[in-house]
Amino acid sequence: MTCTLIARGMEPKLAIGTSSAAELFVTSAVTVAFLTGIGLGIWPVVAGLVLSGALAAPFAALATRAIPARRLMAVVGLAIVVLAGSTLLRQAGLA
Repeated sequence: MTCTLIARGMEPKLAIGTSSAAELFVTSAVTVAFLTGIGLGIWPVVAGLVLSGALAAPFAALATRAIPARRLMAVVGLAIVVLAGSTLLRQAGLA
């Protein structure tokens, strides 16, 4: 989501903040779906999703204020390349 927002011309700080806020709501929706569909048997997983989303959003907001836009774009780009490369290596059976 962040990449798409940046690619469409949104300021990187705003794009990252928007994505982080959206992740909090998505995490909440997933939690409700897990609890209603699967029950309380997986509550540690659900609690982890909720806590990680709630903790990550404020830190992302603070980071976007402190880091200059150009450097922030470089960090986001590097994260995308590393994550995509990791996925490719796993899919190819090399990692």
